Amino acid sequence: MDTRLGFLPIITLAALFLIIGLLVAPRYIQDTSKDTKELYVVGKAEQKVLPDVTVVSINITNESRLAKTALEENQKQFDTIKTYFENLKKDYNDIKLETTSFSVNPKYDWDYNLQKSVFKGYEAVHTLNLRIEDFNSKGTLLVDSISEIVKYKSVSIPNLYFELSDALKETTKNELVGKAMKDSWSKAKAIGDSGMFIVDNVPSKITLNYSDYTPYYYYDYAMKGAAEDSISGAANTNITPREVDLSVSVDATYTYK
Repeated sequence: MDTRLGFLPIITLAALFLIIGLLVAPRYIQDTSKDTKELYVVGKAEQKVLPDVTVVSINITNESRLAKTALEENQKQFDTIKTYFENLKKDYNDIKLETTSFSVNPKYDWDYNLQKSVFKGYEAVHTLNLRIEDFNSKGTLLVDSISEIVKYKSVSIPNLYFELSDALKETTKNELVGKAMKDSWSKAKAIGDSGMFIVDNVPSKITLNYSDYTPYYYYDYAMKGAAEDSISGAANTNITPREVDLSVSVDATYTYK
């Protein structure tokens, strides 16, 4: 007896149930992918933000015929500056003074008579960064600090710049993301209304793009002279940053019918 004949009624019955199921199924259960189209829009948002952090670069430079002497003088100057800021940290605990580089190297000058480089001694250079968080709330701390630093002939300020703290940058970007999403939906809806088709208000795909900002550099090599000539010992009191631009764009894809 052929056992395959026993499976025949089962297969026939399963096919029958499948056909009946398709006939009684609701009409909206169907493949609509061919009727769905995609609309691509770019939402944008930008904002000007005032930096809340200042970073002052400090160079301590000492020269001497002997490397040991240059090193000792440099260390003495560093200890003086370090003590000054450690005392300030009692009231401003978010001040940071960090070493970025240190070197002791032989120094040569060109002798035009001999037409060759002549050894002059050694140069010790200690570079530090002074970082002041939320400096706007600290009154004249920035100006007072610069005035103290430039009192010493061996100390210079090659540059000073302003930047955004991580907290301010993150908060601003989160706000801009929301605004960029609203802008993308506003554009998508306007296109749908003008074309008389329905756009789904929830995007099927999104890509966020953040623009990185450039810290605002405030260069002023005249700070040293300004501080020394001032009776109060205060450097330029108009050391203020300008606003920097932050922006966010969102590439959004909406479906419509």
